[in-house]
Amino acid sequence: YSNLADVYWLLEDYGGLSAAEAIPLMEAAVGRALSLDGELGETYATLANLHRLKGDLEASLQGYERAIELTPNYASAYHWYAEGWRQDLSRPDKALPLIEKARDLDPLSPVINITVAETLRDLGRREEAVEQANYTIQIAPDYPSAYYVHGTIDWGSFGDLVEAVRMYEAGFDLSPGSVLGLPGLAGLYSDLGDKERAVAAIESVIQAAPDYVWANVQAVIVYRAQGDRDRSLLHARKLNALLPGIPLALVVLRDADLDRGEPEIAQRRYLDHYPEFSQDGDGIITSTNIYAAIDYAYVLKLLGEPARADALLGQSLAVLDSMHRVGWIGYGIADAKIAVIQGDEETALNALAEAIEAGWRKAWAANLNDRALDPIRDNPRFKEQVAIIEADMAAQLARVKELEAADGV
Repeated sequence: YSNLADVYWLLEDYGGLSAAEAIPLMEAAVGRALSLDGELGETYATLANLHRLKGDLEASLQGYERAIELTPNYASAYHWYAEGWRQDLSRPDKALPLIEKARDLDPLSPVINITVAETLRDLGRREEAVEQANYTIQIAPDYPSAYYVHGTIDWGSFGDLVEAVRMYEAGFDLSPGSVLGLPGLAGLYSDLGDKERAVAAIESVIQAAPDYVWANVQAVIVYRAQGDRDRSLLHARKLNALLPGIPLALVVLRDADLDRGEPEIAQRRYLDHYPEFSQDGDGIITSTNIYAAIDYAYVLKLLGEPARADALLGQSLAVLDSMHRVGWIGYGIADAKIAVIQGDEETALNALAEAIEAGWRKAWAANLNDRALDPIRDNPRFKEQVAIIEADMAAQLARVKELEAADGV
């Protein structure tokens, strides 16, 4: 019963099952497992997964700790505990020793090995992440996720979209019916400027799994990159219903509020999900709410509350100092957005140039379409930097097409 609940949990990620569908199925199976044996570590790890799916991170972490206490050699408990720190709390430093312990217990597990690669990626240890991803492919050449994670490293950390496409295609070829790889391919084609293939890929996965979170994330990005506000808003609403408070959805919903001349509604929308933004003092901004804080500060500026906006932006800059600019969870041009909102266009343009030089490419068009950047949009230096990315993407897309032609695709 515990393993059955794990299957439902994994289907939410791998199979497009919605959280609303997975939660009651998990609850029934976990309840049955606990009634049969209340001291089984595996069940407490599963219960922790259920708490994660419900958004109760504190209960989730406690569940993993209890699981490890009861069954100290259960590798998956360490694995999932690490994922809680890495994915949900944006603390890969906390995740690394846990996932390494899981690997010690189960050294040939493909999913544990590729999670080591993801954790190294998120820590900015790019070369080690590539090496670990390659190792995972070596020990499990038929494991699609190893190729997808390798692709995220190429894409986010190095700006190498040619290699990222090659990896994603390899993973998708191994599991053509899976919904896992298509959203990433849609995002890659979008960044490369192949709008037709981007839309075809995202529409295909949305049709197959309309409630799949990762698909709706990429749908928002793809349509936002194209300036298609209606379809971007459609998927932002869906995404916010599936994962309430996600910054990507909120910023699109915010822009719709602002387009209607209703900044007060945008303000309330943020405070409903992030009530801490109304508080004073330090320590309000962390790596888990920083992007929402920057987008909310823009609303405060429009509402004539520059002091509160600057307080949030100041804390946000301090948090950025502990983060990496490039990478799958890199902050990209967040510092440029902050500078524009603060009215410092020179600093913003310098930050943009630095990001592009460092290899920032992931979701670049969607990010550059942010209305907070409007004050610098007509600046010749801004246009020059955009032209650099566009030229790079055109060259990389041509290379992708060359490789496809050589392979007979």
